[in-house]
Amino acid sequence: MEKAAWKHKKYKGHQLELRSSRRHEGEEPELLIDAQLIPLGRLFDGTYYIQDNAYDWDSDLSALAERFVDYRSRVEQRRRQKTGEEGAEHGPA
Repeated sequence: MEKAAWKHKKYKGHQLELRSSRRHEGEEPELLIDAQLIPLGRLFDGTYYIQDNAYDWDSDLSALAERFVDYRSRVEQRRRQKTGEEGAEHGPA
């Protein structure tokens, strides 16, 4: 398991926070992005994945968090583009 050296950092305008949570299985990391708890999962080999994007996993939580920020940014950009296209199709006649 990777031990992250960072606790707080900024990435593309987003605040990333890694903190420790004590659970009955032991200490587990918690990832927060912009103060929102991001649910993590673990694969059999100990690598982490983010439940909202389980197609990407890594033992480096910093890299995983940064890729998740990029993923959410791309999703939001595509939603805005799609909404704009739909608005143009249904515009004034």
